Formats: sequence, C-alpha cells, structure tokens
Amino acid sequence: YELTDFTLDFILIIGASTAFFIGLLAIFENDIKKIIAYSTISQLGYMVAALGISAYTASFFHLFTHAFFKALLFLCAGSIIMSLNHNQDIRMMGGLKEKLPITYKCFIVGTLCIIGFPLTSGFFSKDLILLSILSKENTISFVAYNLLILSSIVTTVYSLRLLYFVFHGRYKGKDLDKISEQSFLITIPLITLSVLSLISGYMIEFFVSMPIFIYGISSMPYDGFISFIISGIFSALTLTLFLGYYIFLKIYQKKWSFKNNLINSLYLIIKSKYKFDEFFIICFLTIKKISIIFAYKFDITFIDNMLVNGFPKQINNFSRILKSTSTGYIYHYAFSIVFSIVVIIGIILMRIL
Repeated sequence: YELTDFTLDFILIIGASTAFFIGLLAIFENDIKKIIAYSTISQLGYMVAALGISAYTASFFHLFTHAFFKALLFLCAGSIIMSLNHNQDIRMMGGLKEKLPITYKCFIVGTLCIIGFPLTSGFFSKDLILLSILSKENTISFVAYNLLILSSIVTTVYSLRLLYFVFHGRYKGKDLDKISEQSFLITIPLITLSVLSLISGYMIEFFVSMPIFIYGISSMPYDGFISFIISGIFSALTLTLFLGYYIFLKIYQKKWSFKNNLINSLYLIIKSKYKFDEFFIICFLTIKKISIIFAYKFDITFIDNMLVNGFPKQINNFSRILKSTSTGYIYHYAFSIVFSIVVIIGIILMRIL
C-alpha cells in the first residue's frame, strides 16, 4: 500500500471526489435520513483522502469525532421522525424548534460539528486532514485539497438547509398540536452525544502522537494546541462556512434561481444521482443477458445435450446396432464366422504376398 505512489494518489482522488460529489446529492435530497446518510458517505471521503497521503492518524481522528456527531444527527432525525408520526420528508416539516426544543439544540450541535465550526470536534479533525493534504505540495494533493474545500462548502449548504427546513419557517404538515418532545429515553442519549461531539475534538494531541501504524506514518502539520486553533480559525475551512452560509441564504431564503440550460442540466444530473442507479441496472441486465446466453449455449447445449445426455444417447444408438446383430439364428452366426475367417485369411495373404 505504501510502496506504490499510484495507489496512494488514486485513493486520495477517490476520497476527495467522493466527499464532493456525494455531498452534492444531499443538497437536493428531501428524505431526512437519506440526507444524513449522504453526509456520512461524504465524510468518509475525507477519511479515505487522508489515507491517500498516509495521514492515518488524521483519518482515524476524523473517524473518531465523526462517530459522535453523526450518531447525534441520526438519533435527532429519529426523534423528529417519531414525533411526526414517521414522516421523513423535510418539505412537510418546519417550525419545530418550539415543539422539539431539546432535539433542536442537539441538532444545532451536530450541525456545527459537521460543518467544522471553530472549537467543535469537526473543526479539529477536518482542518487537520486539510492541512495534511495541503502540506504535500504536489498537483494531486492540490486538486484533492480544492475538492475537499468545495465539499466543505457543500456540507455547510446542505446542513443549514436541513436545519432550516426542519426547525425554522412555517410548519407544512398536519396535527401540529400533537407534536411533542420524546421521552428521556431519547433525549438523554441526544444530550450525551452532544457533549461528546463538542469535547471529542480536544483529544487531537492524543491522536496526532499515537503511532497506530509502525510504517508509513505521515508527520502531522500540528505545532501545538493554541497555534492550531488560531491557524484553523483563519484557514480556508472557516472561509467555507461563510461561503456556504451565503449560498444557503441566496438559494433557500431569497429564492435564488438559475435560468440557464447548462445549470438546469447539471441539476437534473445531480437530482438523478448521476444516473448511477440506471448505470447499475444496465450493467445488471447486460450481465444477466450474457449469463443467459452463456448458460444456454455452454450449459444446456454443450454440457447437458452433448456431454451429460449426448454420450448416453450415442451409447444407446451403438447398443441398438449391436443388438440388431444378435438375432439368435444359427445361420446368422455361421455366416459371421465364415465372413470373419475370409477377412482374416485375406489380410494374411495380403501380408504374405
């Protein structure tokens, strides 16, 4: 893994492109669980990108922090779905911050962590990955770094969109009066995960210095806790928060629309999940047709008809011929003996002469 540069570069690009392109899907998704699921895949892209530069500790650190705030977001989504009688469409939500105050505050914590707001866990782990990739100073790393910066903007947009559609604005569903916060069995885990999401990033020094692999550990661009925070606040990750917030306001609150055929085409492509489902269906149907043809030509025609059933049929045909020669009449056997003797004598005479 470490001895091939192509493999590492390939992993780096796969991780960075996954973080960006899967994040785009979350912007146009309306199912609350699918949005968070796409977000999970996007964050996994950060971890894989870190593996592509041998920053194993940074990747593991983001896995650690991400576990808390993503679990928090998923459980918040579960609390919302249960309170809304299993409705998962965010277009039918809105104005729930008064009805679900604990879930709302916990959801804000998870949102701040995933967008990398300063001093949250996502701020430490995401910025460490970005700084590690930027420190490589080569073309592939530069491309991956820019993809991850764009991914951070996308993360801010879909996270704020989700928060706004669910908790702000006007409620668009039914039976608003029946909506209430869940029991302490739900809210206590949310509060616990909120605390862990906020403080887990402060274990950065432990992860940076932890030799989890004996070979290929990349040195982390970490010069101390305070200096890391100061540099992180003035880094590109913080800038993405402002850019993402600006784009969010333009698109969702001020109803910013694009009247452009190219933009509309890109929107349709993203909305269709890049046609991956159709691509997989086409591949499946193609493989199925090839399998049917191969099974018919090879399995049925060759193996069944020629080998399994063919040989016994030929043996049966040959046995019928032999059977027809066994009539039971003496003069038939006498003729066969005389004919055989004549043939044998003829062969002997041909060899003598």
